[in-house]
Amino acid sequence: MQRKLSAMVRQTPWLFSLTIVSGTTSMVILFWQMKVIAAFVQSAFLGRQIVGLRFVILFSVIAITLRAMLSFAQEKSAVTMAAGIKKMLREDVVTHIFSLGHSFVQSEQVGELLTTCFEGVEQIETYIARYLPQLFLSILAPIALLAFLFFIDPISGFILFITAPLLVFFMILIGKTTASRAEREWKTLSLLSAHFYDVLQGLQTLKVFSQSKRQSRQIEEVGEAYRIATMKTLRLAFLSAFVLELTSTLGTAVVAVFLALRLIDGHISFADALTVLLVTPEFYLPFRLLGTQFHAGQTGVIAAKRLFTILNRPLKTAIDPSQKVSPPFETTRSTPFSITFADVSFAYPDQQKGLHHLNFSIAPGESLAIIGPSGAGKSTLLDLLVGLLTPTEGTILLQGIPIQNISVAWLRQQVAYVAQNPHVFYGSVLDNIRIAYPKATLEDIVRACKKAHIHDTIVAMSDGYDTILSKGGTNLSGGQRQRLALARAFLHRGSLVVLDEPTSSLDVQTELLLEQNLRDLMKEKMVIFAAHRMGTVMCAPLVMVLEQGHIKEYGAQTTLANHFGLYQQLLFAYRGIST
Repeated sequence: MQRKLSAMVRQTPWLFSLTIVSGTTSMVILFWQMKVIAAFVQSAFLGRQIVGLRFVILFSVIAITLRAMLSFAQEKSAVTMAAGIKKMLREDVVTHIFSLGHSFVQSEQVGELLTTCFEGVEQIETYIARYLPQLFLSILAPIALLAFLFFIDPISGFILFITAPLLVFFMILIGKTTASRAEREWKTLSLLSAHFYDVLQGLQTLKVFSQSKRQSRQIEEVGEAYRIATMKTLRLAFLSAFVLELTSTLGTAVVAVFLALRLIDGHISFADALTVLLVTPEFYLPFRLLGTQFHAGQTGVIAAKRLFTILNRPLKTAIDPSQKVSPPFETTRSTPFSITFADVSFAYPDQQKGLHHLNFSIAPGESLAIIGPSGAGKSTLLDLLVGLLTPTEGTILLQGIPIQNISVAWLRQQVAYVAQNPHVFYGSVLDNIRIAYPKATLEDIVRACKKAHIHDTIVAMSDGYDTILSKGGTNLSGGQRQRLALARAFLHRGSLVVLDEPTSSLDVQTELLLEQNLRDLMKEKMVIFAAHRMGTVMCAPLVMVLEQGHIKEYGAQTTLANHFGLYQQLLFAYRGIST
């Protein structure tokens, strides 16, 4: 995982190099600053005039200014680099989730996904902007100081060279435990986020069944588990900081003892001894900072594992998002394309139900109604048709071309899809309908709403078409949400309309009006819809009867109505005719 994150840093080499060079240069300037100060102290207390006070002050001001500028450049470049990588990573994750489709989102915990995409990406910033640069600085900066120290005092340089690996050893020893603790902490946070989101989504149901207090206690328990996991990780981080501080202090003490003994014997000058003593704590500082940043960035590594798990998940949609070329056939609203299911099967993960060996064709311009008991596979068939699911076996052909070879942009332009539970976004009524055709004028939208029989409802709202709808359309009834989605379908400029239970939430009067509009729509476009109500089914010239994922009957409306079978039984039951 660290290699993948490091590879992302290579995409901004100049910023990363600037971060490292700024930190290393700042350390070199610090060394010369300490050397000048030590020389001045020797001249002031031992009477040996080496440098003047004015020079020391001027040099110190210049050195401090340069170090401040380098520190700012180091921080700015690191943050800019991390911000760019975060933006790119978040875009990649969101794009990949969109490509995976709604089936992937439905199989995951939404709260956990949100935590990963937002908080997880933010945690990666610490790893990229803090830990990785500090990792290189903990190598380059001490080496630069050692080069100067070996030149001034080889013995002290050798002592530092021997003690430095001890800090690295302790960091590795404690870091292994930290990684497992951080992973448990992140999993607990993901569990808390997912559970909290689910509880909020189902708050109304919990209130009705008097389970809200019980769920509050469960959230409190998970929150307490997260607090305990966090405190254990922090305790380990404090222990690591204590060990690193103790080791660096002991190393500084050893250097100080050897310097004092050789200074008494006259084997080293006072200025050189003081320079080494002042620089020694700065030699250990990059290692101490690395230990601190390691603990802070470890959560980012755990979050990155989850992010890359999503990014590495193979696309299961039937459409290749990289395809940009339109299919080699022309389609208009009056001459749509043919659809063929060639031995198509689909099975949900860990489930037996699905679709089994579907074989049928729909000629251009024909419309089809799909009927069958709940769980027969009607919605699954429609999801396969619009490319939201990929067949487990078989091929779907549009005008004889496999759907996976067709441009995703073209297919989305051709298909207007109304799901069983249409989603309403936060925003105005106008914006929610204009999703189907962003270039639509107000007149186009009003015309579509009249066809969907929701225009009068919208006009009666406080601000008409500018009325703000809440998230999920909670200020609309189920039937109003359904008609809003139907207005999108009428507004869409594609040649195919796919409807999943379009009249499930409508009253009888509105359903009758909509049936007439469906007949008018079938004159302009190809319409494929699933329905339970026979009145709606009878609008289509072709009918398919599904049962347990198999096609029981398929053919013209008039043929199936006169043929003894499941469709005839449903039709007789609808008309009140006994068999």
